[in-house]
Amino acid sequence: MYWMRCPNYEGLKELGLEGKEIVYNNNYKSWIFNHHFFNQAILSPKFTNEVIDWTNELFSELESYWDKLLLKEKISKENKIKLDLIEWFSHYTTDMINKMLT
Repeated sequence: MYWMRCPNYEGLKELGLEGKEIVYNNNYKSWIFNHHFFNQAILSPKFTNEVIDWTNELFSELESYWDKLLLKEKISKENKIKLDLIEWFSHYTTDMINKMLT
């Protein structure tokens, strides 16, 4: 069980994180309740379908930005735009997390 993997740390207490949420909670009954609630919210079919729709919608939106950048103007060979996929995917992931949390 995860709650046994996170012993009491003074730093967590100082930050006000000790005994809260799923990760830093050492109170077994509270951890079970939060874990159960979290699983019901995240694993529901409705939420899963919404996340799939959001993923497709957001990817299409970001892909359209590529099209606007690369197809709107004729780009000469010496003026090509380089796309950093690692940075792009980081922004994509951040957008998805924000969408899921709100």
